[in-house]
Amino acid sequence: MIRLGFVHRTGPGNTVGMKRSRTPQRYLCALCGLEQRGPARLFLAGLLTAFTLAWSGCTTLHVPAARPGFSQKESVEVEANGIVLRAKPIVGRESYNELFDDDLPQIGIVAIWATVENHSEQAAAVNPKQWYLMAESRRCPAMSVNKMVDRYYHERGIRLYMVQADERTRERLQKFSLQREELGPGASVEGFVFFRMEGSAHVSWNLDATLMAKGIKLGGAHKLDMQLPLYAHP
Repeated sequence: MIRLGFVHRTGPGNTVGMKRSRTPQRYLCALCGLEQRGPARLFLAGLLTAFTLAWSGCTTLHVPAARPGFSQKESVEVEANGIVLRAKPIVGRESYNELFDDDLPQIGIVAIWATVENHSEQAAAVNPKQWYLMAESRRCPAMSVNKMVDRYYHERGIRLYMVQADERTRERLQKFSLQREELGPGASVEGFVFFRMEGSAHVSWNLDATLMAKGIKLGGAHKLDMQLPLYAHP
């Protein structure tokens, strides 16, 4: 039994839905107009199924096998009330091809590697879902891992994928992405944050971008909003 996922449109705009199913080879043959009548057609159906599986296994987003390491020299940072926010904007086709095997800015997805350090004496909480970029005078919201992968499928026209590969991709991205976290004094957290831009982003999109880290909580009550210009990146 083969577990396949199908991407389909659910409404106007960029709304994307996904349907997963366990698909036997006989159903794939029927999809392609092949009936199981005789060895020749069975052989052709088998070849078609194998080709489909091989192709679909290559259409999920590539994710680094190990956590990327970026030095502080590659990053820009800002500090307020004992909270240090550091960001390494991912720029250039080579960087995206190395990390994700695709030019994500071409389809309106950009990424930063963000680090938050709590040097205060209070507990701090971060929620990257509230963050956004100001780029080209536009507000570019942060995307959850699931929304990022769904957008990738939609923009690349991917309609068929292996569920197992899709699940591994999402799990690994969750592992390497900055999540909602509670930070005690002296604690830190880091990971990717993805943002949605309209249309294709420029190769050096960070030259006109500011990270708006909204809603960082201190002591459970006070909210801290931080701004970090990404164009200061060397």
